[in-house]
Amino acid sequence: MTSVKSSNVEAVGHHGDELHVKFKTGGHYVYRGVPPELHREALASGSIGKFLATRIIGKFTHRKM
Repeated sequence: MTSVKSSNVEAVGHHGDELHVKFKTGGHYVYRGVPPELHREALASGSIGKFLATRIIGKFTHRKM
């Protein structure tokens, strides 16, 4: 997991085909089928929260850890 500067997201990580997102509220979600290049794009984005909302959430299956 990599810590990020965000008002809502604490850290993100990628393993295999899973994107792990830990929110500052304590929630930890795993999104399946996310290619590694989207993880890199998320880390490079100006707003990781906005990136997740537009490119990840609702587009990939997920589960709460």
